[in-house]
Formats: sequence, C-alpha cells, structure tokens
Amino acid sequence: GRATGAQGACMAPWGRAVLAASIWVLGAPAVALGLARRTPGARAGMAASATAAAAEGGQEAPAARPSLVVFDLDNCVWWPELYMMDSGGFRRDSRGRVKNRGGEVIEVYPGAEHALREARSMGLTVGIASRTHQDRWAREVLSEYRIDDEPLAAFFHQELIQIRGGSKKRHFEFLQEASGVPYDEMLFFDDMRENIRSVHALGVVTVHTPNGMTEEHWTRGLELFASRAAQRGRHRAAANDGNA
Repeated sequence: GRATGAQGACMAPWGRAVLAASIWVLGAPAVALGLARRTPGARAGMAASATAAAAEGGQEAPAARPSLVVFDLDNCVWWPELYMMDSGGFRRDSRGRVKNRGGEVIEVYPGAEHALREARSMGLTVGIASRTHQDRWAREVLSEYRIDDEPLAAFFHQELIQIRGGSKKRHFEFLQEASGVPYDEMLFFDDMRENIRSVHALGVVTVHTPNGMTEEHWTRGLELFASRAAQRGRHRAAANDGNA
C-alpha cells in the first residue's frame, strides 16, 4: 500500500471502501511447511514429466502455476488503506458490512475476491506481504470480513503472512525461508512501483495493481508466470542440449 495520504487519495473507479485483510506480525523462526515443500529439482522434474507426457500424447503442455501467490493489502486487496482510518473496533453489521467504531466501512476489491476464490479452486498457496502498521485493526477485519461466508483469513496460509514495517524484500526473504519455495516460483501483486521493483529483483514474477486488484490483473499474473516458466524451461533445455 501507499505510504502517504496524498498518494492514497486517488479513488478506484468502482468507488472504494475498505478491507483490512491480514495479519499477525510473524517473526517466528522459519518452519518447514507441508505446502509446496518439494525441492526445486523435484518440482522441475514433475513439470518436465508432465510436459513430456503431453508431447507424447500430442497435447499442449499444461501452463505452469506459481507455487506461492502473495498479495499486498493496502490498495491492493482493499480500500481505504488502514492508516487512513480513524479507529479500529471493526465489526460486521446486520447487513454484512464491516465497520469500525466511527462507522467507516471497509471492503475487499471485487478483483481480489475473484483472485482469492480462483487461487483456492486451483489449489494454490496464498500469502501476504504488507507494510501496514495497524496489525490490530487488520486482525479485527480479518476475522470479521466474509467471502462466501468464510473469514478472509481462511484464504491465506497462516504461516505465510507478513505484516510489518520495512522493505518487501525482507518480507519475501522470510516467505522464501518459511515456505521453501524459490523466488522464481512466486507471483506477487502490489500497488506500489517501489515494492514491485524490489521484489522483482529477487526473481519473483510481479504485477503492478495501481488502483487495486482486478480480475484482469489476476489473469495477467497467471499468464505472465506461465510465460516466464516456459522461457526458463526452454533455456534449461538448450543448456542440457549443449552439455550433451
């Protein structure tokens, strides 16, 4: 999310309200997670086998999918940004809206809801990297906001949530250690160019969402990831041929 009020003043076309979706500050020691904890070599071998099988059958190889999808929160998953809110005390009202004590409403972007539903249906692991400092408010909204009658928290892997100050690079260093997923098998969405640049430099596939997450951003991210994965596969194949 943005760091200043001036930057956060731009409203999204659909007429924003907010959500504060996340998070405990997870500074705990890295743990070996069961999710996509296969070694890079094992994952590469599985992908190669699938591609070879498809080729033998005269079929197009399935598009590669990220082992870990990570979302920023402020102005990516929801609007307004938490620092712009006057208070916490978020609760769901009789109409299902989530409000703070001052009556300010927060909502998840429709595109973010779409992406989270799709990620779940595809069996993808989802994490969070946010620099917001309002972790208590975030936890309140995380437990109160519902998507398909489920708490927003249910759509994220609870050991892959980073919400704290500092750089997104530090967030991703933690996520990589905790998950065991290589950077080039991750996909990241964020509204700030600064964050996109720092994370992209690690080798992560990144998508800029300047006015909040949309369905188009999600589709573009999956396509870009698949394209980059295919390119890496071609380079590996060429290198293997050269060493043969």
